[in-house]
Amino acid sequence: MKNSKASEQNSSLEHLQKTYDAYRAKEDFKNAFFTLKKIDAIQEQLMQQQKKAKYAELEKQYQPKQKDELLIQERKYNKALKEKNAELAKVLENQKTTELHLKSLQLQLSPHFIFNTLQSIQSVIFQQDAEKIGDSIAQFSNLMRSILSASQKSKVTILDEMELLETYLFLEQKRFEHRFSFDIVVKGTDKPGEVYLPSLLIQPFVENAILHGVGNQKDGDIAIIFKKETDFLYIHILDNGIGRAEAKKIDKSTHQGTSTALKILQERADTWSKSDSFNFRFRIKDRKKNNRIVGTQVIIQVNYLNPVK
Repeated sequence: MKNSKASEQNSSLEHLQKTYDAYRAKEDFKNAFFTLKKIDAIQEQLMQQQKKAKYAELEKQYQPKQKDELLIQERKYNKALKEKNAELAKVLENQKTTELHLKSLQLQLSPHFIFNTLQSIQSVIFQQDAEKIGDSIAQFSNLMRSILSASQKSKVTILDEMELLETYLFLEQKRFEHRFSFDIVVKGTDKPGEVYLPSLLIQPFVENAILHGVGNQKDGDIAIIFKKETDFLYIHILDNGIGRAEAKKIDKSTHQGTSTALKILQERADTWSKSDSFNFRFRIKDRKKNNRIVGTQVIIQVNYLNPVK
C-alpha cells in the first residue's frame, strides 16, 4: 500500500515538474512559484516517509552512524530548498520592478498626452508658419526619443533628465499659449552628467503642476531645482498655482488620473527601497505665504547608499 502511494506521488512529481518547466519557459513566474510550492510539499512528504522507514530500520540494526548521515542529508535538502525559494522570490521581485517601470513609461506616453501635444502642433500648422511647424515636430520627436531611451534604463543622469524636461516644457508652453514660464537649476555639482537618479521619475510631477497649477493662469511659473549633497539628491518642483484642494474641486476626472500616477510612483519608491545602490521617496505639500496658499511643492529625495561624488 505504501509503495502504491509513493508511486502515485512520484507520478505527480513528474507531472508537476513538467508544468513548472513550462511556466518558467513562458516566464509566468507567478504560476511557476505556486507549482514549485506543490512540488516541495510532495517532496517533503516523500522525505518524511523515507525518513520514517530509515529510522525504523536503523532502530532495529542499531546503526547511529547512518542516522547521522540521514540528518546531514535532511539539512542539505532544507538548505537547497531555501536557496531555490530565495532565487524564485528574487525573479518575481525583478518582474515586479519591470512591470512598474513599464507603467511609468505608459504614464508619459499616454494617448491623452500625445493627443494634446499633437493638437498644439496642429495649431501651429493652421498659422502656416513653416519654421514653427518644423521646430514643434522636431521637439516632439526629440521628446519621444528621450522617453523611449529612458524607458530602457533603470537610471539616468541629471543632464539627461534636464534635456527631457526642457523639451517637454517647451511643448507644453506652446499648448498653453505661454501662460507659464519655467526654470531648471542645478546646485551642489558642476557635473550633472555624472549624477544619477531613477529614470521616468520627474515628468509626471511636472505635468501635474501644469494641469492643476499654472496651465490656466496668465503668469504661471514652475521651478525645478536639483540640489546634490554627498549622500542625497534633492529635487524640488515648485509652482505658483491654486493649490491641491482647489485643483481637486475643478476637475475630478483629471485628478483621478493624477492619483493613479502618484500610486504608481509610490509603488516604484517602495520597490526601489530594496535596491543596494540608491532609492527615493517623495512628498507633496502646499506652499503658503501669510497663511495663504500660493502654490504647490514636490520634494523628491534620492538616497545614495554608495555615495556618488
